[in-house]
Amino acid sequence: MNSRIAGVTICMTVALAAGAYAQRLDTIYPPGEQGSRNMKVQFHQPLVGATDIRIEQDLSRPYLYQSHGRPAGVHILNLKDPTRASIIYSWNIENPELHQGSATGGMIFKTKGRNYYIQSVQFRSASADGDLVAIVFDMTGLPDTTKIREVGRIRDTTWKGGS
Repeated sequence: MNSRIAGVTICMTVALAAGAYAQRLDTIYPPGEQGSRNMKVQFHQPLVGATDIRIEQDLSRPYLYQSHGRPAGVHILNLKDPTRASIIYSWNIENPELHQGSATGGMIFKTKGRNYYIQSVQFRSASADGDLVAIVFDMTGLPDTTKIREVGRIRDTTWKGGS
């Protein structure tokens, strides 16, 4: 029993120390000032609930896709001028109050001259769209956000709960 108490005490001490260290780092290096001699912070965009980030590798497409949890969705940032990065588009799942879960990792792909973003999701099997695995968007028209189109939804009725 004493070893259990010692183990719990050690875990709590480590957790408290880690929290204090993280808070100290935020005080020493506030958002946007975490650079160093050889790395310069280009922008700081406060986004809540990030679950994953993808950046286009094609230099003619300076876009960042940031998946977020609740409501499940994605933000798209334009990085053409990295010092002035801005959100140009946001998408959230319809009726978020019915979807228990979140968006997870997104992926970018190109086929037949078109650019796509696929947003994977994980919703509880008993909630709305419990069989939904991912949503596919055509992003070819960026930076014109009016040309973004949802082109499909991938479902798995056998193994519910998303990807």
